[in-house]
Amino acid sequence: MDVLSNQVIENVFPEERRRFLQWLREQKRRLIFWFATLLVILVLVFLRNIELIVPYLVFNSQSAFNLILVSWLLAIVLLPFWWPQKPGDFFSENFKSGLDPRIWEYDGEWKIELDENGSPVLNVRNSNRGGLALPCLAWTDYELRFETRIMKEWSGWIVRASSLNDYVHQKLGPDRIVTLYRVSGMLPKVGEIKHDLSIELKRWYKIRILARGDWLSVHIKIDGKDHLIFQDQALGVKPPIEVQFSSKVIEIPIVQSKQIVTPSYRKGSFGFRLYDVEQAQYRKLKAYRLR
Repeated sequence: MDVLSNQVIENVFPEERRRFLQWLREQKRRLIFWFATLLVILVLVFLRNIELIVPYLVFNSQSAFNLILVSWLLAIVLLPFWWPQKPGDFFSENFKSGLDPRIWEYDGEWKIELDENGSPVLNVRNSNRGGLALPCLAWTDYELRFETRIMKEWSGWIVRASSLNDYVHQKLGPDRIVTLYRVSGMLPKVGEIKHDLSIELKRWYKIRILARGDWLSVHIKIDGKDHLIFQDQALGVKPPIEVQFSSKVIEIPIVQSKQIVTPSYRKGSFGFRLYDVEQAQYRKLKAYRLR
């Protein structure tokens, strides 16, 4: 039973479209690198010219004090821009060190393999309960980025996972995106959207997911162009879902319906899930906590 409207609504995340803030996040490490490089250069210049600098500082102590004071105040102003995230607000995984059990909890066949370029990728298949990143279980609002390619049938991810028994699960196929709720171990489908994008098997695509409040937004980049393929209040309280259970009594099939209450997925981590022959690969995973 579908309970999502599947309606794309613009400007749900207006703050995420501010070019400057997004640029700051993406350039964080580059800024730190150049800052460290500049500091090393200044130290080397000081050491090579110490015979000239020390007498100057002695005879111009007031000017030196003013210079240090201005530099200190400037550093206080600029440091928040060099380090825009607080500790614990950023998560990154390149899968070069394997699957650390302190970081990943997963079920089924999760393997680190090398792609055609010799780079490590996460290969997931036959993972019924899925897997999640343990350090981010307390996160509520966040932005998730990774690259994926479909090897067989689907690529799948999960968000707001409080455990491997409760989360929102989405599967991306060549012609549609499907949303499911993991509720106390059950996994009913609650929404499906067909798309006309040219998603091919065994081709890498960049995925960007935003979870804020009740809203879930999914973007995919194809040939350098960003496409919003899903946006809905999929993380809020939903009406009860009717699930059908089938059984046999003396070779007579019996179908029973039962309503289950869907929880509000307020906080939880992220990860991946694929079942049976479904198979996909993942790389370059990054997540930013939104405050």
